[in-house]
Amino acid sequence: MSYTFCLLFLHYRPQGRSNADRPARLPRKRLGAKLQPMFEKIAMLRCLATAAVLAGFTLPATAFELSFSWGATPACDTGRPAEVDSPEFRLSNVPPGTRVIAFEMTDLNAPEFHHGGGTVPYSGNDLIPAGAFRYLGPCPPMGQHRYTWTATARDRGTTFGRTLGETSATRSFPR
Repeated sequence: MSYTFCLLFLHYRPQGRSNADRPARLPRKRLGAKLQPMFEKIAMLRCLATAAVLAGFTLPATAFELSFSWGATPACDTGRPAEVDSPEFRLSNVPPGTRVIAFEMTDLNAPEFHHGGGTVPYSGNDLIPAGAFRYLGPCPPMGQHRYTWTATARDRGTTFGRTLGETSATRSFPR
């Protein structure tokens, strides 16, 4: 939509007027026919940048680092996970402005199963202690499964906060 607006803004010419009545554009005689398209492109980029700022466009989120250990996560091999305490997480290079970290666990061997996760306030401490939230723990029915924890840094305490960064870490369970 903003691209269309910029095109209309830059190329609008009122109908039914002679060339003498039209709003003045950059004179081709002074700039030369080869420079005029370059100035039009610069004006288009400025218009798009302004529209992006007004629409709330942000730069891509930065990556930070995450590690975790299963710690006291109870052993389970029935395929019916129970609600358990979260493991301990270690973070580094957390983006400035982060207010909360949202955690989500995925079983790479059974991605359709939702284990859940939790959101914890972030106050600058790079250690999130075990038990910060509860989720459906790892419980592969047979053998080992690989699990990925994804951590998303947000600027607000809601799920609608702006994403400032995202990272993930993967480990097998049982160990």
